[in-house]
Amino acid sequence: MVFIRDLEGEEYFLQGVINHEQELNGDERIDIDIEYTDMNSEFLDKQDDLKMWIILFEGKEYRIISSKQTGFGDKYQISVTAVLYILDWLNTSRIYQRIDESLTVTEAFNIVFNDTPFTYSTVESAPSNSFEGIGEGETRLEIFKTFIDRYGYEFKIVGNVVYLYNQIGNDANFEYRYKVNAQNIEKEVDASEMWTYARGYGNYSDDDSDTDVVEKAKLKREYTSPLAKIIGIREAPPIRDGRVTQQATMDANLKKIVDESVQISFTADIYDMSQQGYDYQHAVLGDRVFLVDERIGLDTEIRVVKITRNFSSTGQILDLEITFGSGNMGDQYGSNLSTAAKDIADLIQGRKSLPFQALDIISKSMVTKIQNTTSEIIYDTNGQHFMDKKNNNNIMTMNSSGLLLSTDGGKTAKTAITAEGIVANTITTGALLTQNVNVIGKDALMYMNGDQFVAYDKNSLSRTTIKPSGITIIRPDGAEYIVNGYLKMDLEIQKNPLRYHTVEFDGRVNLTKESSHQYFEYFYTSHKARYLSISYAASWDAENSTESGEVELLIQEFGNKTGENRTVKQLISVSKSANETHGNIQIDLGVPTYEPLQCYLKFRRVGGSSTDKACIRSTRIYMRG
Repeated sequence: MVFIRDLEGEEYFLQGVINHEQELNGDERIDIDIEYTDMNSEFLDKQDDLKMWIILFEGKEYRIISSKQTGFGDKYQISVTAVLYILDWLNTSRIYQRIDESLTVTEAFNIVFNDTPFTYSTVESAPSNSFEGIGEGETRLEIFKTFIDRYGYEFKIVGNVVYLYNQIGNDANFEYRYKVNAQNIEKEVDASEMWTYARGYGNYSDDDSDTDVVEKAKLKREYTSPLAKIIGIREAPPIRDGRVTQQATMDANLKKIVDESVQISFTADIYDMSQQGYDYQHAVLGDRVFLVDERIGLDTEIRVVKITRNFSSTGQILDLEITFGSGNMGDQYGSNLSTAAKDIADLIQGRKSLPFQALDIISKSMVTKIQNTTSEIIYDTNGQHFMDKKNNNNIMTMNSSGLLLSTDGGKTAKTAITAEGIVANTITTGALLTQNVNVIGKDALMYMNGDQFVAYDKNSLSRTTIKPSGITIIRPDGAEYIVNGYLKMDLEIQKNPLRYHTVEFDGRVNLTKESSHQYFEYFYTSHKARYLSISYAASWDAENSTESGEVELLIQEFGNKTGENRTVKQLISVSKSANETHGNIQIDLGVPTYEPLQCYLKFRRVGGSSTDKACIRSTRIYMRG
């Protein structure tokens, strides 16, 4: 069944023929003509403008982005177009800062998915890549499109998780043949915008609008295809982008425009073999299959790059059309995401949520997928086969030797569990209870158990320990460097003299007769540790007429941008017979903010006569913790 959800969260049954379209690395959308029927009247009587409503189909959510009402019979119908919710969300959220740097895969896709209700999982790695001019008001979807193109990824969406692969789909060893399970096979070559030559202009400012880009561009590049020798020069529209400053970036863009300008595609209407009980219903996006039509000399392995399906209200497939492409065509479908701005309750009862938000989203998505699957069990000499009724390509086989997983109808499979143990390659998410499991590295130089991770260097005393309380690092010589996240070393602060005429300096100490606070030093630093320590030595001048008195030391912050400058005072008892009195003032500055911190050091005489002198010097100023 298909449901529709209004803006207040109420859900209704939806009746209508559903046209579902999905492209490789592209849009996933639904088109429905919603007729005014008894079933649909439940929500149409309340609201006939369905924009921004949600359609729920096959366990996914689609946002309605356009609707058109027309007369139909005695009533009316509403034609709506809805796109996959995650794609619509990413297309309406923007990144405003400009990014010019080399990014790892994690750094890049964190830009897209941080602070969103979605996450991603990198199934296969890719090298770092350099980017120029990313952001600057682009939508997250536009940036995502750029990243998958540059890293060479293909993606698959399950729930709120985007999985990134080098190539999705399976080597299906499956054949679509004219008059057997396919008809109306067509080959289309579009060379109306075929280019063999392109120019690019970059590294210029848009401030000087009176000067032509061709003149002011500091970066000028050209690319000519080898095909130009055969069919001549066919010039592509030039690239004009002042944000591009690197030659390699411009060359890659020019080559891509020219090399991908010829569009080749095959389409075919497919018979739904599931109605005849065939155990391989149809290919999925990215599958490598064989397409055969002797009439046009076609017999080749080819990829599925687009699938269009029409469903009845009861979920029966009415029509199925698949678009295929060669290897180059797969590149042509590199990232066909539509960016309209530019172009138009517990997961499982008794289980705790995973501690990391990203894994929590992945887990929920997988649980949703399982809950939305209806399976059937088949027994044969090889064991039990658990098959997804909606897609018989998804099979789990279990027998006394172990458990196998397959996504291509059993043609190939991954071993998940045998008598020897669990194969980690088949684990995509979950929680390991480390109090019951030890993870040990090669030569036992790294292990994880309970709530800590420890790594050793076999050639020194170096050791790193990570625990919930923080990280501890032991240097190669055995000395502690960081303990529970705190540096053991002190951060020294450079102090500077600041004396008025009321303060004397005898080359060692500062002296004053004043009973009001007098400047003698200041320092500049930043709030980069929790505790500020000032060590001092105070004394009563030997020439004083009285035997003893007190020196008051004042530390006074200035220039705090909040306007709340902090002060700390300490009264120090001194006498002529005691020589110097040493001490330390430690100030708790709170959690480090790394904001600028600057303070005056002042002192004054307390007690004695008006001719007596109080003496002081700072011996050390530092931060720690």
